[in-house]
Amino acid sequence: MYFVDHLAYCSPLRKMNPNQKLIFSIANMVMVLLATGYILPVAVILLMTLITITKGKISVKNFGKILLLPALFLIMGIIPVMVGLEMEAGLKIYLTWEGFYQGIFLAVRALAAIICLYFFILTTPMVDTLQLLKKYRCPALIRELMFLIYRFIMILTEITMKIFLAQRCRGGYNTIRNSRQSLSHLVSSLFLGLYQRSEESQRGLVARGYNGEIDLLPLEYDPSPKVWLFIITTQAALLFLLMI
Repeated sequence: MYFVDHLAYCSPLRKMNPNQKLIFSIANMVMVLLATGYILPVAVILLMTLITITKGKISVKNFGKILLLPALFLIMGIIPVMVGLEMEAGLKIYLTWEGFYQGIFLAVRALAAIICLYFFILTTPMVDTLQLLKKYRCPALIRELMFLIYRFIMILTEITMKIFLAQRCRGGYNTIRNSRQSLSHLVSSLFLGLYQRSEESQRGLVARGYNGEIDLLPLEYDPSPKVWLFIITTQAALLFLLMI
């Protein structure tokens, strides 16, 4: 989470109007979901990757690291689509060209949708996302839950890394038996640390006048006419590819 948040804050597109980025991402994602061929999803993958890397200043290495986890789930998800089973004369496992092409098409379309989502995530900090949701009149309960979950994921990562580093410095995880003991101590210490930090966060909110809703510093972004023109042009081109 620190890694993704750091990339979002350091991206030059962080200063771009988040509403325009959201509309651009969702519009491309809808086009991908409506696609029935390979041309449009592949075009969206190339376009969004190019914009994220060149304009968003996300290195190819970092972008590849972030895509590893969803790529793993995609591979596991398309295997049942590609592989067929027969139980009549014993168990038979076979692969057909139809299932193979269908699995590849689903993977390409899902990857295109994921990259559209990553474009928004890697160029928009959580603070801007929450303000955007408030602008769209998202319920305060959902926004606060998102903020608190996001905050506690950060705390969870921080405490875990500190405990893990302390255990390694004291000879933890050297053997299999030692690893099991160290892991059990890490989990127990982690829950205790999270409880303490949650109490501190609650007291901090009350001390700052928390009245049931977390108020964030409003940030104003002027929508760029050039960006709107680019979005409209891109959607027109994708719509043309969709009709082919």
